[in-house]
Amino acid sequence: MGRKGSPYLAVVSLAAIAWCLLALTAHGAPTLTSDRAGTTVSLSVTNVGTPGPPATFTIGGSDLVPADGDVTVTAPADVEVSSDGVAWGSDFTVAYTGSTLGATTVYVRLAAISFPGTYGGDVTISGGGATPVDQTVSGLVTYIPVFGSADISTIESPPYFENDTITVQITNIVDQFGFSYTPTRIEVEFEGVANSLPILPGQTTYTAPHAYSLYGDKTIVIWIDGELVETLDIYVDYIPIITSVDLLVTPDPQDQNEPITLEISNLRDQYGAAYEPLALAVDFGGGSQSITVVPGQAAYEVEHTYTTPGTHAIDVDIDGSVFPTSVEITDVPPAVSGVAVSDTLIADADTPGTATFVVTVEFNEAMDTGATPTIVFSPSVATTLTLNGGQSGWDDDDTYLAKYDVADGNVAENSVTIDVTGAKDVAGNAQNDYTPEAEFDIDTVKPSVVSVEVDTDPVY
Repeated sequence: MGRKGSPYLAVVSLAAIAWCLLALTAHGAPTLTSDRAGTTVSLSVTNVGTPGPPATFTIGGSDLVPADGDVTVTAPADVEVSSDGVAWGSDFTVAYTGSTLGATTVYVRLAAISFPGTYGGDVTISGGGATPVDQTVSGLVTYIPVFGSADISTIESPPYFENDTITVQITNIVDQFGFSYTPTRIEVEFEGVANSLPILPGQTTYTAPHAYSLYGDKTIVIWIDGELVETLDIYVDYIPIITSVDLLVTPDPQDQNEPITLEISNLRDQYGAAYEPLALAVDFGGGSQSITVVPGQAAYEVEHTYTTPGTHAIDVDIDGSVFPTSVEITDVPPAVSGVAVSDTLIADADTPGTATFVVTVEFNEAMDTGATPTIVFSPSVATTLTLNGGQSGWDDDDTYLAKYDVADGNVAENSVTIDVTGAKDVAGNAQNDYTPEAEFDIDTVKPSVVSVEVDTDPVY
């Protein structure tokens, strides 16, 4: 009869199972540790672009599985780790045996960072079947601030003019990383002279006013902390002012009652440049008269006639500035400018007549109406014409009317001339001699029978 089982084998199997359960209870769960757990490891301060000095913390592990393996140390961004403080990187591994990681130093530092600020995060320790451990680290990246940029402009808008204030404004001054920056020195150069501006704590806007006394191209230079920051090229214009003009009177001297011509040319401003007027007027002594200004026209001419002799002042007003000149008018005796008669043929039909024959005498200037000119006929026509003094006289200051009564003198005269003498102008100058001219004819001779013829052979 066979055996159903061995009691020995059953005892061995139960013992093995009990030993395994005891072993598991004795080892516990895999564990990783950091001696700075729950705190933040402070990383040494460093400057932009330079890795920081190392800091350290210690890690360990127990009951790790498998019994022999690796633990990985991983750095956050902008942080580097090392197992020996020599070779640096974003992570490294450390081997363990017998399920135990002995005390191991982790070196940690800030990487070479290009921008200032606070950097850090969690360095993660993982492996050996344990829950990963995060060790917080943090450090500061600093820098030495230097001037970076600024907004530079002029407060006033162009155009700019002489003696007007132009203000340079400097604002939004920042360092190389765009943070607000307080400079140690600001200089603004006008016309080759640099002017230092006072620096006040907390001040964010700086201004430098200047007024240019002479027009032209100008350069403004701005330095901040000794660095040439900006060059502003501007043009300063000027408001032209008329300062000179050529005034030419022709002819000079001139006879009275003859026209003169005033030429206005070569207008120049305060810098000698051609000047274009806005308003132009001339006063010849009897009141100002405006002249039409034509854009681009360089010269103007004005005519005037003086009726009295002497030195006459002429004032030319150009945009409110008055430029004087003068002309000499010579004393010229008056002259008869024309003689006319109301009838070029006095015949029987014109007789008798009262003040019906009129001699009109025109003079070339204003006359003394208190002086009566003398009218002389040649040949004498006294039997035909008698001056009617009551109706004769001055029609205006340069026209004299001599009116005559007409009688039948039974005469015939051809080409009767008229001479005029004795007239004076308003200055008392006697008239120039007048050359008589033939003005009219007279035919009042009654007709007479010269001959009679008798027809001796009439026809009936």
